[in-house]
Amino acid sequence: MTGSFRVDGLISGLDTSDIVSKYMQIERQPIKQLENKKATLNAKSDAWREMNTRLYKLRDSAYDLQSILTFRGKAVKNSNPELLSISAENNALNSSYKIEVGKLAQAQSLASSNISVSSTDEALGLSGTLKITVNGVEKEITVDAEDTLQSLVQKINNTEEISVTASAIQVGTDEFKLTLTSKETGVANQINIEGDLAGTLAFTETQAAQDAELKINGLTVTRSSNIIKDVIQGVTLELKKAGESADITVEMDQQKIVDAVKAFVTAYNSVMDYINQNTSYSYNEQTRKGSTGPLFGDSSLMSIQSQLKSYFSQAVSGVAEEVNQLAMIGIESASGIEGAKSGKIEFNEEKFLEKLDAHFDDIAKLFGAKSDESVNGIFSRMYDYLFNATGVDGFVTGKTNSLTAQIKDIDGRIADFEERLEQKEKYYYTKFSAMEAALAKIQNQANWFTAQLSALYTTK
Repeated sequence: MTGSFRVDGLISGLDTSDIVSKYMQIERQPIKQLENKKATLNAKSDAWREMNTRLYKLRDSAYDLQSILTFRGKAVKNSNPELLSISAENNALNSSYKIEVGKLAQAQSLASSNISVSSTDEALGLSGTLKITVNGVEKEITVDAEDTLQSLVQKINNTEEISVTASAIQVGTDEFKLTLTSKETGVANQINIEGDLAGTLAFTETQAAQDAELKINGLTVTRSSNIIKDVIQGVTLELKKAGESADITVEMDQQKIVDAVKAFVTAYNSVMDYINQNTSYSYNEQTRKGSTGPLFGDSSLMSIQSQLKSYFSQAVSGVAEEVNQLAMIGIESASGIEGAKSGKIEFNEEKFLEKLDAHFDDIAKLFGAKSDESVNGIFSRMYDYLFNATGVDGFVTGKTNSLTAQIKDIDGRIADFEERLEQKEKYYYTKFSAMEAALAKIQNQANWFTAQLSALYTTK
């Protein structure tokens, strides 16, 4: 720790540093005990933090299972995905449709008469205006004599909120056309050209504006866009080609519910695995010593495990008796003796889907995903418990905060003890230094006395 008081045993012959070092080893025993205690607390703190993380994941998965959105999910079956794509929102009705696509919506395109210039950078020598009207919105473009085909295209495209896209296309040697294409499909978005230069540029139609036309269960429908959201409630159709038909079915998304259950089972078993790992006890026959997990005997952890297990034996009133417990629908304790000891659960997907088909509303109630104040679902209960446990004022947070405070207290005690040990070491070296000084004085006196005796005998 220090060196200013350190002396070698020049007179006494003692290994002063070794002696002081051994003294200090004895003096450091209380610090070693504090460090061991700190290591134990750190292990517990790390274990509780990881437990908190796993409980958070379990809480989130329980929330999904008690969410009405999980049970309102919709799945779509489409016999001809090359004809159209389809997506369904939660408010879509379960039903079947035959859809025949007669025409695709398309945007109108116009092309000017040939413009004779060597390049798009050559001045056109035109002056005047172009008035472009789409769906009742008119935009006026001013053209100057120095404008080139390129600058005219830029003027049109840079006009704020204009509903067309302009481009220049070379159609022959030193021959170009100015094209205009509506940004939106459908007859309502046809382009009308007026102004001084309308006659000069003489636009003609190269592609007609067209509405989409389709039959839904025999009923003819027309829309200006190929993306149609307002024909079937909660369903979006995106038409890709015409001349064919498709059979569409909108139904409950069972896979969404199954995936949510699987995620819960994974999160639950992760919690149980970690509890078992941290509360374990093992005995080594060779060393005849036992070892325990960081949270062995922790009553709070045992309480969590007990509470979580209890949900699998709870019945929910207001739910059909044949599906009023989780085990009855395929979410059950792991099989076998080891499975039962582990506290883990298993998911029988086949059994679950069978029960879901027959008791959809009751299973939604069992989970807590059905609006019914008289029914408190299993996963609603579990979510509330886990939310309270892992919240800011929850007992899991309290555990980690308490351990952090204990570790901080030990750090302070160790720091104080280290300071006292430094003073103690200085004290020991001071004492040994004083001893060496005293021995040196005695040795000097002995040498003087010896010299005096020697002189006395010499004179005789």
